[in-house]
Amino acid sequence: MFTRYVPLQIGICLFLTACVTEEVKIPILPWTPPPDQQITIQNDLLIDVLDYKDSSLKDIPSWVATYYNGENIERMPQYSDKYLFINRQTGNRLNVLGQFSIEKDFPLLIASRVQNALTHGLNTYPDAVYGAFFEETVKAFYDAKFEGVLKEDDFWIKRQITREDETHGEIFEFLTMVSVDRRLLASQINTLLSSVNPSKQATKDQATAVMHIKNNFFDNF
Repeated sequence: MFTRYVPLQIGICLFLTACVTEEVKIPILPWTPPPDQQITIQNDLLIDVLDYKDSSLKDIPSWVATYYNGENIERMPQYSDKYLFINRQTGNRLNVLGQFSIEKDFPLLIASRVQNALTHGLNTYPDAVYGAFFEETVKAFYDAKFEGVLKEDDFWIKRQITREDETHGEIFEFLTMVSVDRRLLASQINTLLSSVNPSKQATKDQATAVMHIKNNFFDNF
């Protein structure tokens, strides 16, 4: 979000790396949803789909449709007591994209979400608002170990792409959904927020802003 926070951005870039190199030697026809498709995708993000996980056995899961429609999955009734995190990776090696590690990869997902929560509605650099608290908080979440993180499901889509020379190829999109009980994660988040002791003294305004965000953190999480 802000270019000065290099460590987190590097992690995100590595996490979302895509590599499209394979050549496809046969024509690729767009995928057509089966007549009894029950899940509706409300936008054009799936118009170039060639195949998807278990396509011959079941429809697209409702959480996947909700995700691609840009809606909040946490508002689905079956997940009302959980915080959900979606990891999306793209590339041409499906077996690599599916190698999600809760221990190694979840801290990046939550650190990114924490960063978004802290910067929500800001029109200036967050360190001007929060002082050192911002960067040190994001780093604390990135370095932390979390309890109760569970893999809920995963799903992949094979999509047709058109290269610059107008030849066709394929690319996979792999979604991994993980969850944490809302009360359990809230407790861990509050503990981490309380444990951050910025190395540089905050101004009066910054201290007020930090206190406010701690008291209202979950409003935009």
